[in-house]
Amino acid sequence: MTAKRSISVPDDVAAWLDQQDNVSAAVTDVVRAHIHAERTDEILRAAGFDITEAGKRRWRDRLREPIPADALTEARRMLGRPGAAGEAA
Repeated sequence: MTAKRSISVPDDVAAWLDQQDNVSAAVTDVVRAHIHAERTDEILRAAGFDITEAGKRRWRDRLREPIPADALTEARRMLGRPGAAGEAA
């Protein structure tokens, strides 16, 4: 089932939507991603984590740069996952 909605958006959002092949699909994908993020925050809060906007901003800033290869290798080694040094990927 679907429902039709009429919305007003800022110019920058309208410009992005104008570039999409399927505006309804683009809006649906973005809204679902937002819903997923909110649910994730709720689950983390229920598990005792203090989720703040400042904390989310710090993580976004950290994730702008790729994780260094040596850090990924060490993390995989610590988790016993393939792809660590000396292991077949």
